[in-house]
Amino acid sequence: MKDKLISNLLSISSQPAIRVSKELESFYKLTESDFEMACVRARRCSDLIARYIYSQKIGEPGLRPLEEILEGLQRVGLISRVHGIHFSTVKELGEIASEKAMQLDINNEIRKEEVEECKMALNAIVEWFLNFARGSKSLEMIENTYVVPDLEITLDDIYGTVEVDKDVYSTCETTYVPSCDLVASWFHLNPDIYTIIKDRQSSEVIGYINAMPIYDDAFREIFSGKFEERELGFSEIRRYEIPDLYRLYFCSIALMKSRRTVSNLRKLLEGFLSKIWRFAHQDIYIREIVADATTKEGYQMCNSVGMKPVAKTKRDTTIYYVSLLPPEFRVLTKNGMALREHYTRVYSRLKAFIDITNIST
Repeated sequence: MKDKLISNLLSISSQPAIRVSKELESFYKLTESDFEMACVRARRCSDLIARYIYSQKIGEPGLRPLEEILEGLQRVGLISRVHGIHFSTVKELGEIASEKAMQLDINNEIRKEEVEECKMALNAIVEWFLNFARGSKSLEMIENTYVVPDLEITLDDIYGTVEVDKDVYSTCETTYVPSCDLVASWFHLNPDIYTIIKDRQSSEVIGYINAMPIYDDAFREIFSGKFEERELGFSEIRRYEIPDLYRLYFCSIALMKSRRTVSNLRKLLEGFLSKIWRFAHQDIYIREIVADATTKEGYQMCNSVGMKPVAKTKRDTTIYYVSLLPPEFRVLTKNGMALREHYTRVYSRLKAFIDITNIST
């Protein structure tokens, strides 16, 4: 079993898989000589796996405890209850082993039977990781694209969104291509407004989402169709600085014409939803969203996620609106449906303490 798992991990040829293979090999070596350290190594291996998948599908795990990471993975449907039990088994045995090794607990002893139990659980976790890694690899082979982790987005990436706009909007009379100075100013005000997808080989930006948290007055102006997007600046754009309810202007979603595939669009939307999940873990919630649909694809996107037309602009584009608290949006992916369920629970909890009257009312 050990040789097969390690061989399968190495065949994937990715750095995370190679790291997991090294941790697994160290674990198996220790099972013959040091039961406590074997369980400690298993805990380290399972923690590495959970944090990696969390970072790929939800957001940067940071210093979150393993319990919170597993809860997040279960909430979005990435991990079953059975695998949750496997993680808990490895975690608990690893903690007992650590306390024993540091002589904090001399009453509990790790025996060969516990090591075998730990081995079975870790093998199941590694198999789960392999299934995830194989799926990710096949996706990369088809599209060779990836969503850039939030903390790795650079100013050059932001400039790359202007090139995407030139490809998508240069012939569209109802909108404009922003300048590099304008997008840079938005990025400096709040770097979290951007979700970016890039080509893995060329590092070219091939698509992005710009979703800005804005103050109430600006939201009302956009909702009424009277606000000019290019005027958005320091007085209108908020930062995600404190736990609160935020109103969002969905400024743009764009993919280069040559890269418009269902897979790339799904990646981009999942990257955005993962960001919303990450904020939810910090008690930062999106209350309402408005968007300015300027193209046929924009109209279709707004309608598909449950947004409703509320106003016309002087450019003859349509302002769309949707509430998240209470949740009225519709995204038919696992992440989207899980997010709606979570927001439903949040709304039930918060409506007794706050005035939940939305701009639309």
